[in-house]
Amino acid sequence: MQMSKEGETYIKNRKQMKKYIIDLTDTASFKGITIWYPYLKEGLEYAKENKISQVQIRSEEDLKRKCNFDILAQYDFIQTLHWLVPLHKQSNIEGLYCLKRLEDFRWVSFCDIPLDFTKLTTLKNLRPAIHIPCLVGRNLKILIFYSCQK
Repeated sequence: MQMSKEGETYIKNRKQMKKYIIDLTDTASFKGITIWYPYLKEGLEYAKENKISQVQIRSEEDLKRKCNFDILAQYDFIQTLHWLVPLHKQSNIEGLYCLKRLEDFRWVSFCDIPLDFTKLTTLKNLRPAIHIPCLVGRNLKILIFYSCQK
């Protein structure tokens, strides 16, 4: 095993994989820690220990994951969360509402899990992605996005 600025790496199936990447430069595509889903807990622990409040969770596969967001209750320091992992519809997202400092939220779950935005009271930036197949068969006639400013 090696340790580097890019986080811990390992050899699996003769392919070198990263568990997480930290990039805090101004030119970063994501400024913070990017954690690959299989190493969620390990990456979140690293973020907590190193006071990194910008967190992006990714997956290298399009496989839908059944995830329990209760793990997030221990990491209420998170201010930015970009969730880019396809979720199974039986995922439990209630733990998401424990993030009382969450200001910037990107949600790309590729499923039909409803979010209760009334429980995300500190949210300033919301970037949802709508996966078109989730809308098929819904008798949807109009989809409107609004931009609200104070």
